[in-house]
Amino acid sequence: MKILAFTDIHGSFSAFQNIEKLVKKENPDLLIDCGDISIFENELEYLVGRIAKLGKPCLILHGNHEGLLRFQEACEQYKNMIFLHNKVHRIGNYVFFGWGGGGFSLTDKDFDLAAKKYMKNIKKGDKLVLFTHGPPYGTRTDEMYGDHAGNKSIRRFIEKHKPVIALCGHLHENNSTSDKIGKTRVINPGPDGEIIVI
Repeated sequence: MKILAFTDIHGSFSAFQNIEKLVKKENPDLLIDCGDISIFENELEYLVGRIAKLGKPCLILHGNHEGLLRFQEACEQYKNMIFLHNKVHRIGNYVFFGWGGGGFSLTDKDFDLAAKKYMKNIKKGDKLVLFTHGPPYGTRTDEMYGDHAGNKSIRRFIEKHKPVIALCGHLHENNSTSDKIGKTRVINPGPDGEIIVI
């Protein structure tokens, strides 16, 4: 499966152009957006619609610049826009688990509860893909001023459930960076997007 992942577009015209070019050039099977497509919901419906017009199925989350309900309602206008906060989505033997919003807490009890609920449905042979707005703690994707600002709950989830990849965003200083937690690739694809084959 070929994925085009991106995050933190914040309404950037040039970032949208890059994503559109990558869709035409690479013809991905799936788009994944880790949140913050807007600046405090400015032109949110238009931005969601612009992604929808790419004509690819898109798993998408709200970031800290978007409210959950308005973002969900904007996505519901399009069949190919799958709002995946606090949900799982299965494509064949790939299971995608999304967690949006926030990005500032070191731990997240709501995430822990959701993970416990959804991971009961993972079958032998399934391949898990995690995507969150905030990054996991202790990787190149969460470095700020010589310290780490990511989420420890997300990190524990990765260590326990070993997803194939973990996509994240939020910290612009770490756009287009990657790291590993065990065998899991942790990637902040940035606003220009990254093609990932799984």
